[in-house]
Amino acid sequence: MMMENSQKNESNIFVSVIVCTYNQEQYISQTIDNILAQKCDFDIEVLVGEDCGTDNTRMICEEYAQKYPQVKLLDRPHNLGKQRNFFDALCQARGKYVSMCDGDDYWQDMQMLQKEVDYLENHPECVIVYHDSI
Repeated sequence: MMMENSQKNESNIFVSVIVCTYNQEQYISQTIDNILAQKCDFDIEVLVGEDCGTDNTRMICEEYAQKYPQVKLLDRPHNLGKQRNFFDALCQARGKYVSMCDGDDYWQDMQMLQKEVDYLENHPECVIVYHDSI
């Protein structure tokens, strides 16, 4: 699902992908790898809200943030809870559009972001898009 970000885009980031995660160490690598592998002709940022889980999710996310400049691990000094974690990530998004992918999900279509952005750019009357999920 994507929605337009009302904040002014002050960077080259066109899509901000929000990944909220908590105790998802067995899935988070596939999630982030899948987002980074998206085929698109614009810049993205991946905002990871790891909400102080008790497993190795944070360590895995730190490794991605160190290796990939487009991955930003959001600072969480304590558990915010699902809604506050998401809202904080949304407030930090710099893209014109925002997409969401939970820490235990992945996209099967490697051009999903491109297709959604193309549709939104060509249909200014549309403010949200979504896709089927399994």
